[in-house]
Parts: sequence; structure tokens; C-alpha cells
Amino acid sequence: MTNDMVKKPASPTIRLTAWSLVSLFVVIVAGSYVAKTEIVARGQGKAIPTGRVQIVQPQVDGKIMAILVGEGQSVKRGDVLLTMDATAAESDIARIQAGIERQVQEEAVASSILEPLVRKDPTDEGFIEAGKAALRRQKVGIQVEVDGTEELVIAVLAALRDEVAQTDAQLKRIDGAKSAQLARIEKNSFRPGNRLAEICLRGNTEEAGSDK
Repeated sequence: MTNDMVKKPASPTIRLTAWSLVSLFVVIVAGSYVAKTEIVARGQGKAIPTGRVQIVQPQVDGKIMAILVGEGQSVKRGDVLLTMDATAAESDIARIQAGIERQVQEEAVASSILEPLVRKDPTDEGFIEAGKAALRRQKVGIQVEVDGTEELVIAVLAALRDEVAQTDAQLKRIDGAKSAQLARIEKNSFRPGNRLAEICLRGNTEEAGSDK
């Protein structure tokens, strides 16, 4: 009797598994051609730009209120990139402007005091009025007028006038005292019995006789 080999049918599970593996392999191969694969690599290096690098920085320091452009966005000259808090800058501008106005006021006051001193005698009646008129001419180009400027000019000119008047009066008193002292000396010098006067008169008489 001959032993015939009986063929058994293949298991459907094995067949299904084989087809699944083949299909997965085909999908992987096809996806490698179609899809982009991102590879993340870590390391140290240096980035060198291909174009010119422009450093963007503000001209003044301050607090950034809003950023108006995004990263990588193209911009051109004149575009507003961000807005900054202008409180500090406005305060500095106001302080500088106030300093300029104060210096202009001081210059006007000085000119209003010097002009009448050059053109008039401080003891004249129109000395203070000349200073006030000069101050009014100086105020034409002043934007903000400081209170009390005219009063300051009047007070300075009045003080100068009073000081000059006191000095003139003192000089007159000195001249008067000097004249009185000289007159007193001359009177005492030629009084009869004054030995010095007799010597002077005798000397003058001898000189007159020798001349004859």
C-alpha cells in the first residue's frame, strides 16, 4: 500500500497576516516618496546670514506699547514697527522747552536793564520808563511770558537809581567837606601871629626884592 500525502489547506490567519505585512510595506514605501519626513538634530554651530544684517533699535529708551510687525515679515523704510510710551519723552521735551523760555526771559531782563544804563543817566526821571519800554520790545518774540518779569526790571532799575543817587550825595558831601576844610586851612594860615604865615610872607618879600 502506497502512503499518499494528504495536502491540508493553508490557515486563513497566516494568509491574512502575510497580506497585511505586504500591504503595510507597500504603504511605507509609497509614503516615503510622497510625505516629507522632518529630522530633528541637535548640535552646536554658527548661523551666517547670506544678506546684510540691519540692527533695528529705537533712538530713545522707553516702554514698548505695541509691536506692529511679526517675525519674518518684510518691511521697508518708513514703516512703523512698534509704538512706545511717549510720556517720558514728552516730559523731557516740556522740561527743555521751559528751560529755553526761562533763558529767553533772563536775556530779555538783562537787555532791559543794560539798555537804559547805556543811554540814560540813572538819576534821570525817565530811567525806569526806558527800561520798561526796552522790556516791551524784548517780549515781542517770547512765546510764554513769565509772571513778574516787568516788576523785576523795575525793582532792579530802581535799586540802581537809588544806589547812584546815594553815591552822588555822598560824593557831594565829601566835596563840600573838602572845600570847607581847605577854606579853614587858608583862613588859619594867614591869620596875624601865625609863625608859618609870617615866614611865607617874609620869603615872598625877599624874593620880590631880589627880583628888583
